[in-house]
Amino acid sequence: MRRRGAASRGEGLRTVGAFGLVYVVWGSTYLAIAWAVETIPPLLMIGARCLVAGGILYGWTRRQGAPRPAPVDWLSALVAGTLLFVSGQALLAWAETRIASGVAALVVATEPAFILLLSWLGGVAIRTGPRPSARTALALLAGFTGVWMMVLPGNHAARPDAVGVGAALLATLSWSAAVTRTGPLSRLPPVQVAGMQLLGGGVVLSVLSPALGELRGLEVVPSLRSLAAFGYLVVFGSVLTFAAYAWLLRHVGPARLSTHTYVNPVVAVALGAALGHETVSGPLLLSMALILGSVVALVGGEASPAEPGGAPGAIDGPTPGSVLTAQAASSALDAWDDPRQVA
Repeated sequence: MRRRGAASRGEGLRTVGAFGLVYVVWGSTYLAIAWAVETIPPLLMIGARCLVAGGILYGWTRRQGAPRPAPVDWLSALVAGTLLFVSGQALLAWAETRIASGVAALVVATEPAFILLLSWLGGVAIRTGPRPSARTALALLAGFTGVWMMVLPGNHAARPDAVGVGAALLATLSWSAAVTRTGPLSRLPPVQVAGMQLLGGGVVLSVLSPALGELRGLEVVPSLRSLAAFGYLVVFGSVLTFAAYAWLLRHVGPARLSTHTYVNPVVAVALGAALGHETVSGPLLLSMALILGSVVALVGGEASPAEPGGAPGAIDGPTPGSVLTAQAASSALDAWDDPRQVA
């Protein structure tokens, strides 16, 4: 009995710790990105992050006996990585040079709406969904109304930059398109595919960054805060959180785990205000209520985008930052529990 009680307490502590990573770390990645791009150009920063995290994941799976990918596998990973990390996360990082991290988090919270809209049109990862119910249509309308209210002209003095908000929306759309339109490389372990997508995005960004002149504006020595934020994004925002997400997926299930979708933006706004000294106005709080209300209705409703296997997973956060579907993350957990199963 004592052993069972100790095991139960240990399981409970692990659950709390894993949820802490998924809730707090993912929510904090928005502020970390904002700090990182203070002295590191956004495309260069995200590209380096992708190369480091992707190299770790891909190298680990290959060392454990994962098969050598074929050229067509690398091509598919390159396409997905471009949508996820170039027009997705790198564009979001650029947007955070113009808007507050909390605002960026709220815009990205519309991702379930984009995934649901794209799923109705059909795709590789998600089959064509049913026609939207009245409840779902109202939830979508509420979410996008919340975004519109943030940039409404003359709404309030702290109105976010419309270009930055638009860029964050495009980044979210790109990420959602990758989730719904990119087919899985079923013969390869999900962790290996994640590493390949990260590497693909990193390669593209390593070309785009100098081509767009980012190196001309590069600081000789980035600030300590930017370097620390970059390291935090790689270690905590990528590799460790993936392990926590995959463990939770098996032990608590996707329904409880999907709560991170509406917890992360709240954490991001709170941390942005407390640590980043970002302004939290009344209209912004109203926008947050509309957006999060929409997310709760969509994630918990009959047409939840998290269930069909196309919802974002856990490599790089809840934002344009994740590269595994929930189903893939569940399979990938076997690789973490027993590395020999990775192939």
